[in-house]
Amino acid sequence: MAHQRIVIAAAALAGAAMLTGCNLLTIPRPFSTPAETPAPAAVQSLPVPVPMPLEGESPTSIYQRVAPSVVYIETDWGTGSGFVIEVNGEKYIVTNNHVVSPFRVVRIALPDGNELIDAPVVDVDMLADLAVIGPVETDAPPLVLSQDVVTAVGSPVYLIGYPGESEVFPQPTLATGLLSNIRRWPAADLTYYQTDASTVGGQSGGVLVSGNGEVIGVPTFWFGTPGAFGLALSSADALPRVRQIIAGEDSDGLGQRGTILDDTDDMQTLAVGQTITGAIDYYGDNDVFLIELARGDVVDVAVDSIHIDPMVLMGDESATEADLVSDDDSGRGVFGTDALLTFEAETSGTHVIVVQNLSGNPGAYLLSVRPGQLD
Repeated sequence: MAHQRIVIAAAALAGAAMLTGCNLLTIPRPFSTPAETPAPAAVQSLPVPVPMPLEGESPTSIYQRVAPSVVYIETDWGTGSGFVIEVNGEKYIVTNNHVVSPFRVVRIALPDGNELIDAPVVDVDMLADLAVIGPVETDAPPLVLSQDVVTAVGSPVYLIGYPGESEVFPQPTLATGLLSNIRRWPAADLTYYQTDASTVGGQSGGVLVSGNGEVIGVPTFWFGTPGAFGLALSSADALPRVRQIIAGEDSDGLGQRGTILDDTDDMQTLAVGQTITGAIDYYGDNDVFLIELARGDVVDVAVDSIHIDPMVLMGDESATEADLVSDDDSGRGVFGTDALLTFEAETSGTHVIVVQNLSGNPGAYLLSVRPGQLD
C-alpha cells in the first residue's frame, strides 16, 4: 500500500464529516455513524426474557423468537442494528461502536412499531467495537448471550439485523449460512466467528444465532467480496465488556473520551516493553507517541488491529517526513495488514512514533514497543 503523507495536526471536524455511512463497509471493518437527536420516547417495560432455545429449532421459529428483540438504529450518518439485553434489572441495547460513534444519542426503532427518539449512548469499547445504549424502556424481551465458545465449524448459523434499510420502521432480516471459521485476535484476546451468511451494511450490531437458537455473536464487519464473509465477535467475549461499560469501567483501556476530539491516547511517552491501546478517532487522524532511546538502541514497534489498516512511522524528533522509517503491511494479523517496524536509533534523545490508518475508518489498535534485533 502506498504510504500516506504524515499530518500531525488534522482538521478534526472536517475529517469527521468525511466518514462513510454504515452501508459502505470496507476492510478491515465497516464504518457507520449516527447523529445528534433530542430525549427518549419511553415504552412500558415488561421484563419477560426470551424463551430458551430448543434443540433443532427451525429457522422460522428462531426468527419469531429472536427478531422482536433486534432493533434498528439510526443516526445522521448511518444505520445499523442492535439488540435488547437485561443487566441488573434494567434493559439496554448492545450494538457496535462504529454504528453509533461519535454521537451520544441515537434513534431506535423496534419491530413492534415503537421508537426511542433520543436514546442515550452509555459508552463504547473501541477495541472490541461495542457500544451500549440505555437504559431503555421497552416491551421487547431481553436476549441472553451464550457464554459457550462454539467450535463446530460447518454448523448452521443465522444473522438477524437490518441490512441496507431505509424505511422508518423496518422489520429485521434473516440471513442463513454456516459457521465457516473461527478466528482469533490474540493481541486483544478476542474470538470472532466467520460465517458465509450474507453480510452487508446495516447488519452491524445485530445478532449471530446458532442452529439451536442461541445468540453466539455480534456481527461486526464483512471482508472479501462484498457480503461474502462476515465476522461476529463471540458473545462470550462481548458480555463481560458490555457489563464493564454499564458499570462505568474502562473496558478498552482508552479512558474517558467525551468526543472524538478528546484524543487521550495522543502524545503519550512510551517505554520499551510497553503495550498500550490507541485509537484512530476520525478520518485523517494521526496518533503521535514519544519514546526516549539511546544511540544504537534497536526496537520492534508493532501495531495490531482488526479494525484499521495500520501504518507506523518512526524517527528522531527533529526528523523530516522523508527521514521517517515506515511499515504498513507486515503480513501479520487476522488480515495480514498489521504493521511491524524494526528501528535503530542513530542519535540519543526523544524519538516519535506515528500511527496512521490506510483504510479510512476509525478504530482501535494495540501498540507495542519491544527490544529488537537487526537481521
